[in-house]
Amino acid sequence: MQRITTTGRVNLSHLFWLRNLAIIGQLVTIGVVQTYFGVHLPLPAMLMVIALEIVFNGLTWVRVLRARPETNFELLGQLWVDLGALSALLFLSGGTTNPFVSLYLPSLAIAAAVLPWHLMIWLAAFAVACYAALGFDSVPLNMDNPANLFDYYRTGMWVNFMVSVGLIAWFVARMSNALRQRDSALGEAQQRLLRDERAVALGVQAATVAHEMGTPLSTIAMLAEELRDAARDDPGLARYEADLKVLEEQMTLCTSALARLRSRASAPASRQPV
Repeated sequence: MQRITTTGRVNLSHLFWLRNLAIIGQLVTIGVVQTYFGVHLPLPAMLMVIALEIVFNGLTWVRVLRARPETNFELLGQLWVDLGALSALLFLSGGTTNPFVSLYLPSLAIAAAVLPWHLMIWLAAFAVACYAALGFDSVPLNMDNPANLFDYYRTGMWVNFMVSVGLIAWFVARMSNALRQRDSALGEAQQRLLRDERAVALGVQAATVAHEMGTPLSTIAMLAEELRDAARDDPGLARYEADLKVLEEQMTLCTSALARLRSRASAPASRQPV
């Protein structure tokens, strides 16, 4: 039987894999910027932020493996950490002048798909506060050739756009697939419940009919037996003795069939969950 997965658990698993992709993307971006654009970044501080992300994501995976369902506040904390790590990396690499600053938007789009609106407001306010803080203070970019700044910014914006589209499309597609699977599992569960209800109703009806027919059949069987006993002493009834015996045997078969019907009808009802 297909298990109905809780939505929160699906979301946390998705956030774990998204964070893995983000960490890989951050490392690749740092390497490309350092190598091809001549930008000198504060590598120790940035690698420390990424290392903390890796540790946090490892703890998240341990949490995913647990059976206890996640809460919305847990998901809020997960997304809060992601925005905090993004803000720290942006602070160390130019602040609002960094072309990747618009990565706040796909992060908030993902949050909107995961969190209820009253928690989403707090996360959006945190993102706005971080963006405003980056506008006031950040570590400026240190480039060997400032003339390459436009090429760097244009390339960064292009990569940022592709990453944003990919993240949103991937997450929304996975969420939609998870919702379809959940709806399918719920539909199957409802169909099973309807079938069980019909079986119980038929069983109750069969048991009622068997009970109502049992008494008349028992009376007829008893009368047939008495008539057969009387036929042994009454010459006028002696010729019907064989017929009365057949009638008694058939009534016994009917009584046995009703007993089996009653037992089969009561068996499914006893297995229904409370």
